[in-house]
Amino acid sequence: MPGPKPRDIDERFWEKVRKEPGGCWIWTAGTDKDGYGMFQVAARVTRRAPKWIYERMVGPVPDGLHVCHHCDEAACVNYEKCLFIGTPLDNMRDRNRKGRQMKGGAHYAARVTAEQVTEMRTRKAAGESIYSFHGEYGLSYSAAKLAVSGKRWASLPVPSPS
Repeated sequence: MPGPKPRDIDERFWEKVRKEPGGCWIWTAGTDKDGYGMFQVAARVTRRAPKWIYERMVGPVPDGLHVCHHCDEAACVNYEKCLFIGTPLDNMRDRNRKGRQMKGGAHYAARVTAEQVTEMRTRKAAGESIYSFHGEYGLSYSAAKLAVSGKRWASLPVPSPS
């Protein structure tokens, strides 16, 4: 006797989606470490839900491009309103325009605080050499120079030399 009939892939997909009043369609099943919905499309074949539904409903995503979110909700699968195709640069520009990039001490790689950067800038403006203090902050000379010059931590003011 044959087993149960396999369920339709679209039915399986949409039963895992909750449509929100604001327009997002939230994936309610499993997600990856970045919060993107993961959808098992076949035995041992799992895809990110936003990309899968975009390709199914809109069309293929060209090589080198990504499915991005206008809504900034990784679990959203609303291909009509929230998803768009873009390059990694388009995605970064969208992030920056919305002010979502990590800055200063919130950046995952930050090794100093805003207060320490301000202190280094004040010391440099007073005539002290970066060589004389970069090690106190656990930074290489070049990393301290970037912070002091404003090429990093650009959101903080750079004092004028005394």
